[in-house]
Amino acid sequence: MNTSELTTAAELPGYVMDDASGVFVRPGSQGIGYRDGGEDALLKIIQSVSDRSTLSSELVRHMNDWPSEYHFSRKRHLVLRPFEIKRGDRVLELGSGCGSITRHLAEIGAEVTAVEGELARAAVAAKRCEGFDNVRFVADNFLALDLPEKFDWVLMIGVFEYSQKYGTSADRQREYLDIARRHLKPNGTLVIAIENKLGLKYLNGAGEDHNGKRFYGPQDLYGDNDITTWGRVELQDMLAAAGFAQTKFFAAFPDYKLPKIIFSEDIDQHRHFRAEELLHYTKSLDYRGKNERIFDESLVMASLRKNGMMVDMANSFLIACRLDELQDGFDPNVLAHYFSVDRQRHLCTHTRFMSGVNGQITVIKKPIDADQPTLAAPMFVTTESGDLLQLTQFEDKAASDYYPGRLMGFDISKALKKGDAEQLKTLLKTWAAFLVHSFQITCRHTGQRLTMADLEGRRLASVMIEGAAIDCGPQNIILGERIHAFDLEWQSDQPVPLAWVLNRNAKHAVRLRHSNKQVIQVTDIVGFIAEMLGVTAMTEDIAEANYLEKQFQSGVALVEPSNITPLTEALDLP
Repeated sequence: MNTSELTTAAELPGYVMDDASGVFVRPGSQGIGYRDGGEDALLKIIQSVSDRSTLSSELVRHMNDWPSEYHFSRKRHLVLRPFEIKRGDRVLELGSGCGSITRHLAEIGAEVTAVEGELARAAVAAKRCEGFDNVRFVADNFLALDLPEKFDWVLMIGVFEYSQKYGTSADRQREYLDIARRHLKPNGTLVIAIENKLGLKYLNGAGEDHNGKRFYGPQDLYGDNDITTWGRVELQDMLAAAGFAQTKFFAAFPDYKLPKIIFSEDIDQHRHFRAEELLHYTKSLDYRGKNERIFDESLVMASLRKNGMMVDMANSFLIACRLDELQDGFDPNVLAHYFSVDRQRHLCTHTRFMSGVNGQITVIKKPIDADQPTLAAPMFVTTESGDLLQLTQFEDKAASDYYPGRLMGFDISKALKKGDAEQLKTLLKTWAAFLVHSFQITCRHTGQRLTMADLEGRRLASVMIEGAAIDCGPQNIILGERIHAFDLEWQSDQPVPLAWVLNRNAKHAVRLRHSNKQVIQVTDIVGFIAEMLGVTAMTEDIAEANYLEKQFQSGVALVEPSNITPLTEALDLP
C-alpha cells in the first residue's frame, strides 16, 4: 500500500466522490461521449483477476479482441519507460482511459491525478489501481479542468489527436496545449504520444488508425471534426506557438500504442547505428486488419537512416515538451530502447543502446521488473528419447559492445527480396560454418567430438552441438571484418540436437513478404544446411526439433494477440 498526500484530500474543489466507482465527478457533467463499447466487460475482467499489475499474465490471457489488448497489454506502459518519472513526482494524466498507464505510474510511486472524459472508463481505471493511495481519478471533460496545483509531468498519451474532434475553440490544438501548460510547473515536462501522419506504415498501405482508410493521413484528407494527426514539423510549430521553448522527439515502433522499440531523435546524428536492424523482426500493425504491405519497411528504414530521416518517418511520436530548457526527464545518452515483454514476467527485458565517447555505442540489457532476480531459474526440456536438458539464461553483467558490420538476418532478407539465390546460399553456408567452428559438435550416441569431416554420411538426429549455441542464429550474428555472435541469451548444460538449433533459428529468416517472389521455408533451410554438412535430414529430425521448441516456448513465451499474425508466408527456396 502506498501512502501519499493525495490520501488526505477529503475532496477535490468543484468535484464530489462517486462512491460506487471511487472517482471524483463534477456535478452535472455529462462526459464527452467517448467509449470503446467494451468498458463493462473490461471492468468485469479487472474484478475477476487477482493480479492487476502492469506485467500481469492473468490480464494477457483475457485478451480476446483489440479493446482488451489495448487496455491490458504489457506494452502500453512502455511508452513512458524512456522518461525518468520518479517516486513522488506529481503527474497529471489527461485521458487516462482504462488505466493501463495509470497503473504503471501508481506502481513506481508517482503522485497521480488521472482525468478521463467518461465515468465508465475512469471506473475501470480506478478498479485496476485499487489499493494505491497515490492515485486519484477524475471523470470530466478536461477542457473544463482547472486544478489548483501544478505538476512535474502532464501526459497526453493518445489524446492530442482528438483535439480537432473534441476541442471547442477556434484553435483547438492550442486549446489542448494551453490546458497542459496551465497545469505544468515552470520546469515541468509535457509528454505527448501521437501517430505520425507521414509514418512509414501509412505510406506502405496500413489504414489510418482511427478511420481505417488507406493513405488518409499522407494525403491530408482530414476534415474539420476528424480525429487528426500531423507530421513532425507541424507538431513542432504548434508547440512553439503554444510557448513550449524546447521539444525532443522520440520515434515509437510499431507505434506508441504497443511499443517495442523507441528511438531518440539523436539517432539521426548516429548514422553508423544500424537502427533498422532493431526493426527487422517487428511488424507494423494495422488495427483494421489491412496487413498487406507494398515493401519491406525495415529495408526502407535502412535508406532513411543513411539520410537522417528515420524519426521523420516514424509511425508514432513521443514528444517531450518544456517551457524552459530540456535538461531533465530522460537520459540524453540513450539512443534506443528495445523491450522484450512477450515472455513470462521474470524474463521480460529492457535493452538500452547508449552513445559514448567518440560515438562508441554500448548495449545494456536488464530485467524490466526490478523486483525480479537477474537470472531466471533453470527450465527443462525433454528430448523424444527421454534425455533431460537444463536451460539457463546466460549471465552477462557488463555492458556489451555494439559491433560494426551487418546483421546476417538482415542480409538474408535482402537476398530474398532480390531473389538472389546464390547470395542466400552463401549466407546460410556462412551461418553453418560459424556454428561448426565456434561450438563443439559431438555424436549423440557416443559423445565423441566430431570434426566437419566426421559429419559425412550421418543422420542429422545423431549430431549434437554445444548448449551455448541455442540462440546462435542469423538474427544474432554480425558480419564484419570478423563474425560476431551477440545476445546468446539461453544455453544448455549439455549438448543439444543440432536440428533444434537450426530449426528454431531458421524461423527468423522466414519473414515478411512484400511481393510475388517466394520466400524460403524453414524446412528448406534446415535441409540445405544438412546437405552442405554432408548429413541426412529426415522428417522425424524436424519433428523432434519442433517438439523441443514447443516445450521451450511454453516455459518462456506469453504472447499477446497482436503478435500472433505471422510475419511471413511460407514460400519456396529460390
